[in-house]
Amino acid sequence: MCSRGKYCAKTVKEKAAILREVDERKASKVEISKKHGIPPSTLSTYVRNRKAIEDAYEAEDFASNRKRLRLAKYPEIETAVITTGTRTRLVPVAVPTVFSFPEHPQKATEYNYAVLDTPKTLKRKFEACSTAATSAKKRLERSLQRERRLRRKVATFNDIICDLRKKQLISDDASQMLERCFKGVPLEVMTRLLGQTLHEGHESAQLSLSKYSPLLRMFALTLQFYSAKA
Repeated sequence: MCSRGKYCAKTVKEKAAILREVDERKASKVEISKKHGIPPSTLSTYVRNRKAIEDAYEAEDFASNRKRLRLAKYPEIETAVITTGTRTRLVPVAVPTVFSFPEHPQKATEYNYAVLDTPKTLKRKFEACSTAATSAKKRLERSLQRERRLRRKVATFNDIICDLRKKQLISDDASQMLERCFKGVPLEVMTRLLGQTLHEGHESAQLSLSKYSPLLRMFALTLQFYSAKA
């Protein structure tokens, strides 16, 4: 980072390299200063702060504080700056140090498994689902009860006819007339209603024309001959 065009600030690695050159004593401090483009006073500051620079270089200690931050995208803190005119400042990032997550381990899935809703919203959704499930269960129970009642009616009616016939309390003509009530078209209609009741509340309740029996189709062709009162 250059300070108003005078010289560029050195990174910790560069400072450590300069200190090694000073220790080798192959050149004077003035020559080393000119080589790296820093004033002799700055080099003296490096020598005076040798221990702190060496410790930071060995441990790579760029601890987060209010003035300096090291980011994963910026290996050196001096490169993480924002320049506005003559003003240069660090990238504003909250402490502690922020490291960006690499892209290669990230999985792109169709469903986001992160829970973004608040606990209150999740509780409200759970209560709504519970209410809907309870209502659906009650509707199913009512449909099953209605189906059982219809089946009992058919069975009871047939049992009554058989019992009356055994006890000879009705004539053959009367028994045949009663049996006709649950034979042919009435029986087909009742069977169809029972099948529809089993699937009530579902899409399968919408029976197609292909499911009509031949007897019901023949009966439907004669409906035009009946009056509205019939």
